[in-house]
Amino acid sequence: MDHRRCQHEPAKRSDHLCARERVRDAFCVGRCSARFRCQQIGKRLQIEAERRKDGGRRYERGATGKHLIKPDDSRSFPETATRRNPIRRNEAARLHASGDRCAAAGRSPARTGEDEKEASNRPCSRRVNALLKTALLLLAACLLCIAPWHSASASEGKSDPPKRKYRIAYLEGGPFWSFTELLDQTKKALARHGWLDRIEFPPELHLSPGWGSDAEAFKRLCRELLARKDVDLILSAGTDATLAFLEVNNGTIPIVGISISDPLKSKMVASEKDSGIDNFTTYFELDAYERLFRIFHMAVGFQRLGLLYSLAPNGKLYANFEEAHKIARERGFKVIEYGRIGAAETEEDCRAGIDWLLEQGVDALYIPTLNCFDYSLNPESSQRLLALLMEEKIPTFARDGTLGVRSGALMGLSNLNLASEGEFVADMIIHILQGEEPRSLPMVFRSPPSLSLNMYTADRIGYFPTFDVLTSCDVIFRQVSIAPSAPNR
Repeated sequence: MDHRRCQHEPAKRSDHLCARERVRDAFCVGRCSARFRCQQIGKRLQIEAERRKDGGRRYERGATGKHLIKPDDSRSFPETATRRNPIRRNEAARLHASGDRCAAAGRSPARTGEDEKEASNRPCSRRVNALLKTALLLLAACLLCIAPWHSASASEGKSDPPKRKYRIAYLEGGPFWSFTELLDQTKKALARHGWLDRIEFPPELHLSPGWGSDAEAFKRLCRELLARKDVDLILSAGTDATLAFLEVNNGTIPIVGISISDPLKSKMVASEKDSGIDNFTTYFELDAYERLFRIFHMAVGFQRLGLLYSLAPNGKLYANFEEAHKIARERGFKVIEYGRIGAAETEEDCRAGIDWLLEQGVDALYIPTLNCFDYSLNPESSQRLLALLMEEKIPTFARDGTLGVRSGALMGLSNLNLASEGEFVADMIIHILQGEEPRSLPMVFRSPPSLSLNMYTADRIGYFPTFDVLTSCDVIFRQVSIAPSAPNR
């Protein structure tokens, strides 16, 4: 009886070798169509069979290493191949042709005697493997069920540490509507970036001493803020507040200057690319006010522009004195200036200045930042002065933008620019709180020009806007009004 018969021959399934062949299944994976998957095991079994057959092993040394010489075959096989490499196809074909099918498939010959008796008493390896796999799957399922409960129980009573809240102090020289509007736009931008819930603006750190406050008292307030240990950043609104901070700056807390007329001309920064102070930064638009005068002249075509400014130290800066004269030389119009308004900037001083400019034959007026035209603090004063200018058919351009246009100025910059400014300020705040040095941040801010237009005023003075002017306007008013809840300065 051929004890080397392959276990997967269907014609021999019912003979008495099937039991022994099922035991040998533990050493073979796959069927006859995948015989060569266990070639290494079959090769080792083949070598053991040859040793039992020959009673010993003989070697010879060749050019490629140590080779095994089989007694009945002159061909030699590298010993490394017998240990590592699979049976070659031609060798498997030779063994299969000689009748040694199981050896060709990578199996050992059938066992006899005590080996067969012992093998017949062992359980089926496939069944054992199946049981082991089932047990492992059950164990994995149990672990997966236990893991969430364990993690939940471990974290019970233990909460994540709360995120740190940054505290930002705010200081302005006095109330002004654009300060408040810009701060609101900055908070909205912080909320869009997911940072507003990580930042706190404490009410006790929102300071506004008032216009005309004592300079020394103002500096003392700045020193107190810089000496605090619970402040992570300071927002200084306006030129006066920022200059006061820089005079007493100790370099401890980052300072961001906002809504400053011209940081370059006021010598707050060293250049447009470097603030010159490690803990300070601000922002500005290059040629912003030059563009403003250029747009106003293109829209109206005046020849004599009236310009008001006060005797205060920053009076000419708030009136954009240098920019007005530069664009006048560029576009060929003349600037008629009146600079005798007192530091309090009362309505009487402003009325006297307007009367003098009218006597000089001005055909347009630039409304700077003056208290007499502050539409939130002095609505009646501003309305009376603007009504006078409308009666004289004088086109007016409001430096303070939309609120001035709504109150009766012909045109001005749109407050939609404040949204882009707020985005820029929020970006600086986030970078600083993330650890960047204020001095390293870019300061040049750019926004597209946008206008506000009051059609009621245009009808009163006989001005007919061109199509280009209308398409440049983001906001158009059809009447003159001052909202009761006008934002503070």
